[in-house]
Amino acid sequence: GFIIGGQFYYGTINLGEEKILDNCGGEDIMIAKYDSEGKAQWGKVIGGNQTDIITSLIETSDGNILVGGFFQSSSIDLGNGVILNNTNNSLTYRYGMIIKYNSQGEAQWADNTKGDFDEINSLVETNDGGYMATGYIWKSYMLNNGQCLNSNGESRYSGIIIKYNVEGNVQFAKSIMTEKKGSSHDVFYKSLIETNKGD
Repeated sequence: GFIIGGQFYYGTINLGEEKILDNCGGEDIMIAKYDSEGKAQWGKVIGGNQTDIITSLIETSDGNILVGGFFQSSSIDLGNGVILNNTNNSLTYRYGMIIKYNSQGEAQWADNTKGDFDEINSLVETNDGGYMATGYIWKSYMLNNGQCLNSNGESRYSGIIIKYNVEGNVQFAKSIMTEKKGSSHDVFYKSLIETNKGD
């Protein structure tokens, strides 16, 4: 089979096999799983009252699914008790996000950045069964392991790398900044791979 991801504006999407996706408002993310014959098995909407974008989608070795991107919506209920919240007072700001689903499309956990104009652009599964995410942030914020991921040193945007374990806990993170101020000296990380040996 295969899994697809994208965006849609308003209205509904008919995936086939009586699988209907309803828009939550603005631009929403959609992911759908099909079997090897192209029949829809399930579909999910990730969205709220603003623009929410998918940038990365991978399947892990155990059949789980990771979604990366960013969201501007004030709150996104992913089901199964998993919720993304945008705590910034301005809904024009966006937070980077990573979401883990199981093979049946049930949300397992989610995490997000809190740097105002952020994105998660690339995801990989690591040799130890965890995950790496890369992207960029606008300002410093506190990770779920208590580490402060720094930005706004000498640049506006900083490239980031975040390592998660299988439960979604941050194991380590790193940010990269330039030495000169100004919009022409931002750092944007766009892609990520793990080396064969994992070292």
